[in-house]
Amino acid sequence: MPKSAPKRKAVKKTQPRTRASASKRPPTVTPPSKKTPSSKKEEAAYLETLIKTGQAVPVTGGRMPPGATHVLVKDEVGGVKAVRRRFSIS
Repeated sequence: MPKSAPKRKAVKKTQPRTRASASKRPPTVTPPSKKTPSSKKEEAAYLETLIKTGQAVPVTGGRMPPGATHVLVKDEVGGVKAVRRRFSIS
Protein backbone atom coordinates (compact mmCIF):
# COMPACT_ATOMS: atom_id res chain seq x y z
CA MET A 1 0.00 0.00 0.00
CA PRO A 2 1.51 3.37 -1.03
CA LYS A 3 2.03 6.05 1.55
CA SER A 4 -0.55 8.81 1.50
CA ALA A 5 0.41 12.45 1.55
CA PRO A 6 0.07 14.18 4.90
CA LYS A 7 -3.15 16.11 5.38
CA ARG A 8 -2.95 19.84 4.81
CA LYS A 9 -4.23 22.19 7.41
CA ALA A 10 -7.18 24.34 6.39
CA VAL A 11 -6.22 27.92 5.75
CA LYS A 12 -8.62 30.48 7.12
CA LYS A 13 -9.46 33.09 4.50
CA THR A 14 -9.39 36.64 5.73
CA GLN A 15 -11.14 39.75 4.50
CA PRO A 16 -8.99 42.11 2.41
CA ARG A 17 -7.73 45.06 4.40
CA THR A 18 -9.34 48.38 3.74
CA ARG A 19 -8.30 51.84 4.74
CA ALA A 20 -11.01 53.25 6.94
CA SER A 21 -9.39 56.67 7.10
CA ALA A 22 -9.23 57.02 3.31
CA SER A 23 -12.95 56.45 2.88
CA LYS A 24 -13.83 59.06 5.52
CA ARG A 25 -11.88 61.86 3.88
CA PRO A 26 -14.05 64.36 2.01
CA PRO A 27 -13.34 64.60 -1.73
CA THR A 28 -11.27 67.57 -2.81
CA VAL A 29 -13.15 69.75 -5.27
CA THR A 30 -11.99 72.98 -6.84
CA PRO A 31 -14.85 75.45 -7.12
CA PRO A 32 -15.45 76.76 -10.65
CA SER A 33 -14.80 80.35 -9.55
CA LYS A 34 -11.18 79.54 -8.69
CA LYS A 35 -10.11 78.21 -12.08
CA THR A 36 -6.57 78.88 -13.12
CA PRO A 37 -5.79 80.52 -16.47
CA SER A 38 -4.43 77.23 -17.81
CA SER A 39 -7.80 75.53 -17.27
CA LYS A 40 -9.48 78.18 -19.45
CA LYS A 41 -7.01 77.31 -22.21
CA GLU A 42 -7.74 73.62 -21.72
CA GLU A 43 -11.49 74.27 -21.89
CA ALA A 44 -11.06 76.23 -25.12
CA ALA A 45 -8.91 73.47 -26.64
CA TYR A 46 -11.44 70.81 -25.62
CA LEU A 47 -14.32 72.80 -27.11
CA GLU A 48 -12.37 73.35 -30.32
CA THR A 49 -11.64 69.62 -30.57
CA LEU A 50 -15.32 68.75 -30.08
CA ILE A 51 -16.32 71.15 -32.86
CA LYS A 52 -13.61 69.96 -35.28
CA THR A 53 -14.54 66.29 -34.84
CA GLY A 54 -18.26 66.98 -35.23
CA GLN A 55 -19.13 65.87 -31.72
CA ALA A 56 -20.49 69.32 -30.76
CA VAL A 57 -23.22 70.95 -32.84
CA PRO A 58 -25.22 74.19 -32.44
CA VAL A 59 -28.69 74.04 -30.89
CA THR A 60 -31.42 73.41 -33.45
CA GLY A 61 -35.05 72.39 -33.15
CA GLY A 62 -34.53 69.01 -34.84
CA ARG A 63 -32.54 65.92 -34.03
CA MET A 64 -28.83 65.77 -33.43
CA PRO A 65 -26.79 64.30 -36.29
CA PRO A 66 -25.18 60.88 -35.88
CA GLY A 67 -21.94 61.03 -33.92
CA ALA A 68 -22.80 64.27 -32.14
CA THR A 69 -22.62 64.03 -28.36
CA HIS A 70 -22.64 67.70 -27.26
CA VAL A 71 -24.83 70.72 -27.99
CA LEU A 72 -23.32 74.21 -28.16
CA VAL A 73 -25.20 76.75 -26.01
CA LYS A 74 -24.49 80.33 -24.94
CA ASP A 75 -23.86 80.85 -21.24
CA GLU A 76 -24.79 83.84 -19.06
CA VAL A 77 -21.63 85.74 -19.92
CA GLY A 78 -22.16 85.36 -23.67
CA GLY A 79 -19.55 82.66 -24.25
CA VAL A 80 -20.13 79.31 -25.90
CA LYS A 81 -20.26 76.15 -23.84
CA ALA A 82 -20.68 72.47 -24.77
CA VAL A 83 -23.38 70.53 -22.92
CA ARG A 84 -23.42 66.73 -23.18
CA ARG A 85 -26.72 65.37 -24.47
CA ARG A 86 -25.85 61.75 -25.23
CA PHE A 87 -23.04 59.22 -25.32
CA SER A 88 -21.36 57.76 -28.37
CA ILE A 89 -20.96 54.01 -28.74
CA SER A 90 -17.96 53.69 -31.00
